[in-house]
Amino acid sequence: MQCSNCGSKDIKNAGVLIRGKSLTRYKQYLCAECGHRGEYVDGTTNNNQEKISEKKAFVVTSALNNKSIDKRFLRLLKYYCQKNSMDLVVIPTRYIHAMEGEEVWYPEEIEEFILEDNITIKDSKCKILGGLRISATAENPLSGIDPMSKGYSLIIGHPQVQMKTLPVIEGKAPIIWSTGSITENVYSDTKLGYKAAFNHSASAIVVYLDSDNDLHIRNLNYDGSGFNDLEFRYEIKDGSCVKKKQYIEALITGDEHALLRDRDIEDLTYTESDSIVNVLKPKYIVRHDLLDCHSVSHHDANNFFARFKKYLKSDHNLEKELLETKDYLERTTPKGTRNIIVSSNHNDHLKRWLMESDPKKDLENAPIYHELMSKVIRNMIKNPHEDVDPFELWLRDSGLSVDVEFTSRGSKKILGIEVGLHGDKGPNGTRGSRASLAKLPEKCVIGHSHSPGWEKGCVQVGTSSRLDMPYVAGSPSSWRHCHCIIHKNGKRQLIFLNFGSWR
Repeated sequence: MQCSNCGSKDIKNAGVLIRGKSLTRYKQYLCAECGHRGEYVDGTTNNNQEKISEKKAFVVTSALNNKSIDKRFLRLLKYYCQKNSMDLVVIPTRYIHAMEGEEVWYPEEIEEFILEDNITIKDSKCKILGGLRISATAENPLSGIDPMSKGYSLIIGHPQVQMKTLPVIEGKAPIIWSTGSITENVYSDTKLGYKAAFNHSASAIVVYLDSDNDLHIRNLNYDGSGFNDLEFRYEIKDGSCVKKKQYIEALITGDEHALLRDRDIEDLTYTESDSIVNVLKPKYIVRHDLLDCHSVSHHDANNFFARFKKYLKSDHNLEKELLETKDYLERTTPKGTRNIIVSSNHNDHLKRWLMESDPKKDLENAPIYHELMSKVIRNMIKNPHEDVDPFELWLRDSGLSVDVEFTSRGSKKILGIEVGLHGDKGPNGTRGSRASLAKLPEKCVIGHSHSPGWEKGCVQVGTSSRLDMPYVAGSPSSWRHCHCIIHKNGKRQLIFLNFGSWR
């Protein structure tokens, strides 16, 4: 490389520019002899053609400049890639503190893995943005990234793990996911440094296409001695990397909505021989919105057309829905597994129906109305200081053959992670959201929105229902079929389900 003005080879790197919506990267240089500043194309595009990767399976993490790395974590990631025929990619991330006068460098152990360009995985709608630099101290690394997706899932290098899905009119909602880091957790003692250190995650993202070209993305969380991926644990023992089978502690499913469940997702989660439950063998299954209450939903109370559709499909009988929900619960519970039924807004619709409906105007549901009302009133007399959940009362009196525990709008922790919150209610009586519940002083897993995400300590599952529910018809949707698993080491992992595969 030489100066285009005087021909001198004494030039210095002067940074990088991004131009145009094609995200073309230009490297700048400064000539030491004549002072000319020039540039040359480098990176993601050349003549507006994107760089396409023929490789289809990656493990992606990030590394801070001028900082040492966790060599054990790197060793395990390389071992994981070897075992699973994947390529390791490390996205360089900037941490500017105390860098004036210093050259930017990265540890030599990761030089061969560093990706400074953006690549698109061939035959997929997924990009790895190796050329995007986000400050390591950015509190919300995915802020403002949404429009860059253009329908593609994006993997972005940053030491904080953050994830969200984006709404689309057709097709699968794209996933934007930041990687976590392989760098040691060392920052300045400023407020920004403290927050960055607190949010720093020793993590990586697995992204690959299966034999049907379905895209799979999930996270790996390092615990200091190893990490888990699905039913396997990778760790260093007696100086050697080992892979061993280790079943999970809990499965938190996407909101279930038993009556309106997606049958393919039911098979992938529960019934097939290689389903999630049969492969991972959870000790607990945590279920959100188990009862949909579609048959008596207050949303349709004044909607004649919606109620007439229910009539045509025989979906307006509450007792039938309750029995189908019970059957679904029993059919999908493996022997020895305990169900945690989270108090949820759709479960609560039953109580609202009892308060607002008139059995004289709904003759078909009059018998179940009086049965439930009797149960509620008798329970209130017996336990006047306890909240009443008619769904719990009915289910417990129905001769249920599986082990269940109701959270009753209270706390339920699994390995120190709060799983008793549905996500519809936030702090101090406000409406719940992932962002508001991320401010809690403890880790949690919630449901409710059907749009999975990861916001600091708060993880949100997706849905197990159909994606074409009537109340989202005609609007862009960020819904995805997505579950969360809690491993034996207390680390969480999100699993996205495609139609036909989950790994």
